[in-house]
Amino acid sequence: MICKRDDKMKISIAVVEPLYQINLGYIARIMKNFGINELFLINPRFNPRGKQALMYSKHARDILENAKIVGSIEEARKKSRAQIVVGTTGIWRKAEKSLYNIYNPEEFAKRKMKSMLLVLGRDDIGLLKNEISECDALLFIEANSSYPVLNISHALAILLYIFKKERSAEYQFGRFLASEPTKRSTIKLFEDIVNKNNRIRNKKAVVNAFRHILDRSIPTEKELRALDVALSK
Repeated sequence: MICKRDDKMKISIAVVEPLYQINLGYIARIMKNFGINELFLINPRFNPRGKQALMYSKHARDILENAKIVGSIEEARKKSRAQIVVGTTGIWRKAEKSLYNIYNPEEFAKRKMKSMLLVLGRDDIGLLKNEISECDALLFIEANSSYPVLNISHALAILLYIFKKERSAEYQFGRFLASEPTKRSTIKLFEDIVNKNNRIRNKKAVVNAFRHILDRSIPTEKELRALDVALSK
């Protein structure tokens, strides 16, 4: 089935412990350039509505004024109701030993999804390993190996351009993605099975791994209903 491409994927932005007002101002401005309005600030280290931040945001000051201050990536995930949480890194080896997938932006942009929370790391040290583990996927922008880390506002501009370019194609093969209630139902069935298995010591980690797999695979409604039948047996 071929259908008109749906350009309505919702993207929300979260910034972890922002440090510099200028960067935050530029982030708001770039968000406005690409039609994105929802901004989460995780434990900001300055007044996010400070004079410099507002000045450098130019005509996007409304994004800063409406930014939501939260305490964690998980809180931003819940409030954004994002289908998938995507982290960013300039040092891909931070995550090479983890279970989480690392993508280049062009590859990842081809995936079909309804909503995404894009997480930008700190201005100075990026995302920590435990924060990377909270993300369902990780994006790496290849740059000069002798100086690979981009300014977070510059990285955001590159990523949003790539996402916009991919979504602006006229047609796509239609997919019937699983709804959030269906995903929650499947995860609950899996969690019930895990909780009954006494051989599993870290039950929460196993359930989280299953949830990450579902998010990364972007399943259809039909696929999860078939999986529910197997899990409910």
